[in-house]
Amino acid sequence: EPSEADLAVGSAVALASRQRYRQLVWGEPQFFEYFRCVTPIDVIERMQIGSRPAMRPGREGLDALRAVPWVYAWTQSRALLPGWFGAGAGLAHARAEFGIDALRRAFSGWAFFGNLVADVELSLARADIEIAAAYNVLAGTPLRRFFAEMRDEHAQACALVLEIRQQQTLLESDATQQRAIQLRNPYVDPMNLMQVDLLRRWRATDRRDRSLFEALLASINGISLGLQSTG
Repeated sequence: EPSEADLAVGSAVALASRQRYRQLVWGEPQFFEYFRCVTPIDVIERMQIGSRPAMRPGREGLDALRAVPWVYAWTQSRALLPGWFGAGAGLAHARAEFGIDALRRAFSGWAFFGNLVADVELSLARADIEIAAAYNVLAGTPLRRFFAEMRDEHAQACALVLEIRQQQTLLESDATQQRAIQLRNPYVDPMNLMQVDLLRRWRATDRRDRSLFEALLASINGISLGLQSTG
């Protein structure tokens, strides 16, 4: 059972991380438009997969989008935003309030918190901010400001996870997973860059060019297979 001190740390992380996530995703009126620009969500919602449509009928914007395509689209762009965004702010808030030793004790003594930090670490390691930056150019200049927030939050989360785990690199304690990511990225990266170009060209045709759409479907399948994940 977690101690009262561990629960206090967990509550502080949860409160601050939720606030940071909602501030960006729900609090910024243009963020949904940005999401639609920098991910292949417009391709995913046209794919004939799943038992339900990507969008809930009778709703609009982010409120209409189901969870699976939301995560799937961010995974395709290699940002993996739902897996880590807000964690940096949450851990930073708890560190400022309780100190790094309290976070380390919660990590080692409370299985739930330990698994949470490990899951965030894996999402951070699987994300590739440099590749996500290539997708950022698909957005109009005013919308590109959101990427700076994503990049800064990713860097903060990485630094705090490493500090809690007393490591030099992400997944240092899981050499198999670390090596798997290092080996597959060089093969997946070109597919991502190709997908960015395909999205730009397909959208320029008002999303009507069937051959470009088929190529985009192939790129989505290839990236999913390369990452061994749809998110």
